[in-house]
Amino acid sequence: MNLTRGGVRLQFGSTVHDPADPAREALLLDLHRTGQKTPFDLVALFGVGRFTVYRIVERAKPDSSTVGGDHDLNPATHRG
Repeated sequence: MNLTRGGVRLQFGSTVHDPADPAREALLLDLHRTGQKTPFDLVALFGVGRFTVYRIVERAKPDSSTVGGDHDLNPATHRG
């Protein structure tokens, strides 16, 4: 079950986290991409786990199959 579709929100202390909030993820990604914050800084800043930070970063990476793909350029292994 997708919890975000069910309207679930997480509360840590007095902070309510809406996992469907795209602005939160966009800010996290921006801080990561520009090098302003390390993953460990983002964990503390956003109050999430390391796995969550890495998952958001991975999910935002372009899919290699749609952006040039993962081509084997070694002529020894090329069958053509």
